[in-house]
Amino acid sequence: MKLILSRKGFDSRFGGVASPIFPDGTMLSLPIPDEERLTATKYRELRAQNDVDVGLVVEQLTRGHLTGDHRMHFDPDLERSALARHGAWAPGFGPGTSAWGHLKGQGVGDGDLFLFFGWFRDVEQVDGTWRYKPKGVGDIHAIFGWMYVEGAPVGNTTGTSLGYHPHSKSDGSADPVILTGSNAGMFTNYSDALRLTAPGCTRSIWSLPSDFFPRGRKPMSYHPSAEAWREDGGRTILKSARIGQEFVLDLDQYPELVAWTEEIIGENR
Repeated sequence: MKLILSRKGFDSRFGGVASPIFPDGTMLSLPIPDEERLTATKYRELRAQNDVDVGLVVEQLTRGHLTGDHRMHFDPDLERSALARHGAWAPGFGPGTSAWGHLKGQGVGDGDLFLFFGWFRDVEQVDGTWRYKPKGVGDIHAIFGWMYVEGAPVGNTTGTSLGYHPHSKSDGSADPVILTGSNAGMFTNYSDALRLTAPGCTRSIWSLPSDFFPRGRKPMSYHPSAEAWREDGGRTILKSARIGQEFVLDLDQYPELVAWTEEIIGENR
């Protein structure tokens, strides 16, 4: 079984700001803008789990750079309730050509687990305007969703329950491979268990369970250098890679981490 930590949502290049953690603790991963106009889905159509106006949130946090009427690249798609659906639906994630090449080379497939993470900050509403809080959880990487892969990658999705997906051939994408899931979802509320960034550090410095430390085993992909890893107070501190979207770890070599993944999903779903 493979564990894949997959970076998704707004970043410094696409979107330009962090996804929000609302005052009630609700997390909302904001999908990157659809620069290639592969779908007609707009930010204002996205349904947050606390029923905020997502279009307004996007417009105010980006200071008008994006609006509720901008198209979004909604991928991964992990919950049916996130959008108004018509007809069949299934969880799906389209890694794209480069990322799929890496995943395929690592042997990722049926039964493997994706934990999706992104850039988050606390927000507050002042005089009707959403803004980032000067103090709070901070500028962090955090896990926001999961998907267990079911079956082989899907190619031509025309006429299937994945025909809506931005990586679908029916939408004209050059990257038609989509991984489907049987068990997927988004975490409702932020908790420290979902946090990757080490306290007091920049968001790319992670504090992980001690069992992530390689100790002679093959390290998580994109992190081959021993200098990226150190042990500190019963935790593994990792300088996470700034390149790459999909970080793969073979849980057959790290069986202790299976319980950690099950705990994260079981306690935060």
